[in-house]
Amino acid sequence: MRRALLGIVLGIVLLPVFASAQTCPNLSRNLSFGSRGSDVSKLQQFLISQNFLASDSATGYFGRLTEAAVKKFQCSQNVVCSGIPATTGPHLECQAPLH
Repeated sequence: MRRALLGIVLGIVLLPVFASAQTCPNLSRNLSFGSRGSDVSKLQQFLISQNFLASDSATGYFGRLTEAAVKKFQCSQNVVCSGIPATTGPHLECQAPLH
């Protein structure tokens, strides 16, 4: 069950088309649960700037908190809120917020 619901974050790619306090990071690889590195930190900083992740959560490790924040971001953008990679696809684009 956990894998089915959280599988939506596999293969996440964020494209820089979002204009806000912090722009959506341009990532050079797919990120998923367990990923580590500076690109994960960039993703976390973006999620923090959008209030989807706590300010002390930029650890560089893609764990459960980052996974939950990505899911919240996806839902807020009307991208996908549940599913598995096979049914939801691997990409997520940052979009301008709806006003």
